[in-house]
Amino acid sequence: MFLLQPKDSFVADVLHLDGLGAVATKLFIDQCLWTPFIFLPVFFGGMVLMEGKGVDAALGKIRQALVPSLKANWKVWVPANIVNYSVVPVDLKVLFINAVSLGFTVYLSLVANRGKDSRREEVEVEG
Repeated sequence: MFLLQPKDSFVADVLHLDGLGAVATKLFIDQCLWTPFIFLPVFFGGMVLMEGKGVDAALGKIRQALVPSLKANWKVWVPANIVNYSVVPVDLKVLFINAVSLGFTVYLSLVANRGKDSRREEVEVEG
């Protein structure tokens, strides 16, 4: 949330927007700038880099997963953010976004691990 606070301050303090203008501006920043150019590439690229696969593999994963994940992101987060920015009381915003985020993070983790070898070693139990 600390990364989103500057956006909220920018919209309120610099652009002097409130109401529908503030909701539309925050939604645009989140969905057209933050998510496709920062969040999703860092998420998918970071996952691959932490697996020790290198920059080329990370870029490949970003190219493969970005568009489908962005489409899913828009289906979930556009309505969630409209509700959050316009209806949810200030003291419940973090709870609301965390609840939505939990489900979406599970989805992203499934996408990040799609195509990996799912075979597992079978363990024989002696008995």
